[in-house]
Amino acid sequence: MSGSEIVEGYTPNFEAWIRDFNEWQTRIGFDPSWLGDYRFDIKFDWDTAGDSIEFGDFKGMPKWERRMQIPQQNIRDAIISMVSVQGDTEFASVEQQNHLLATAPTEYDKKSALRIMCEEQRHGWQMAYLLCTYFGEQGVREAAKLLERNAQDGTRILGSFNAPIDHWLDFFCFTHFIDRDGKYQLKMLSTSSFKPLAASMGPMLKEESFHLGTGANGLRRIVKQGVIPCEL
Repeated sequence: MSGSEIVEGYTPNFEAWIRDFNEWQTRIGFDPSWLGDYRFDIKFDWDTAGDSIEFGDFKGMPKWERRMQIPQQNIRDAIISMVSVQGDTEFASVEQQNHLLATAPTEYDKKSALRIMCEEQRHGWQMAYLLCTYFGEQGVREAAKLLERNAQDGTRILGSFNAPIDHWLDFFCFTHFIDRDGKYQLKMLSTSSFKPLAASMGPMLKEESFHLGTGANGLRRIVKQGVIPCEL
């Protein structure tokens, strides 16, 4: 596999997951009409993923492209865990932030936040696709859990994604600092020995840069104005 790819056909397992995703959007109050013509494409950049394992006991061997090529069950479990945690954060952030669209300080901020939420959902789709397509029934179960946990209930895996995002200062801080941490997580996953995971990271990193920029721009505007827009 080489070059960039946008997947056209999905497995029945992933098609079923998409139906659950549509229900999740309704459940959290995210109106699909807000997406406009945005598509949740499954994107791979196979060239940046590399062909050879870069670290560890299997360094120099071909990267694994299918589940059964992964030599040990504990490694499979670790990869599933990493994919699940990443996917969990993507959907959690939308649960935390989508209510802010109703109180955007400017139309620019509203459009920026909506773009971020669209891209976070696409990233979650990407992780769910990997789980449903490459990891059998175990992956299908973990993909379902991505939509069952909820930030508003405090059941997301990582604590930062259960914290309330009450106002736009929270949002700007979150996208500037937490998404920055997320950027480094994506960069680490880009070296994964499991090639479909590594190949997922190039497109995700390109999109993530806008999220960081939105946070930095928002904080910069507040500092220049010299006014904190809420009680701390």
